[in-house]
Amino acid sequence: MKTSTPPSMSLREDRKDMGEVAAWLIASRVSASFVEWLKLEFGGVQAVGPGLMRANCHGSAFLVVDLHSLPLTVETLPLMMAYKGSRENEVAEMALRYGRQYPMFLEQAAVYHARAMGDVMTMHGFGPEVYRPLVDMKALVHFLGEHALIEEIGTERIIQEIGE
Repeated sequence: MKTSTPPSMSLREDRKDMGEVAAWLIASRVSASFVEWLKLEFGGVQAVGPGLMRANCHGSAFLVVDLHSLPLTVETLPLMMAYKGSRENEVAEMALRYGRQYPMFLEQAAVYHARAMGDVMTMHGFGPEVYRPLVDMKALVHFLGEHALIEEIGTERIIQEIGE
């Protein structure tokens, strides 16, 4: 399958604003068609390591990070906070493992991988009382708004839980 962008969208054309083009592209999964497009658009795309490719745009290198195949290590964990997919429980497990050394991992995992964190904590015998302090509830309510939370929970369930 040949994938290309329209000529007006080509990144090869001379542009005055090339400094605004990001040096990294990070995705939960990089498709084979996207890799083919990179090869067509930029030519020499090199696999640098598992989950990491290097390409060249106007003489400037940029990296494509496929989070689905990137090895999960303490060094890659900050990138994995952006990941969505089948490895979220692994990310949560790693955040728990290194949470004392790097508390920010726990906070980020609680926000970005809430369901996986709940699953992993339950698997380790931790209840909601351990998980709740990881989430800044006031900030979450402020960010989402009370009405959004009520809609998500449902008025019937709220009444059932706390009464009229």
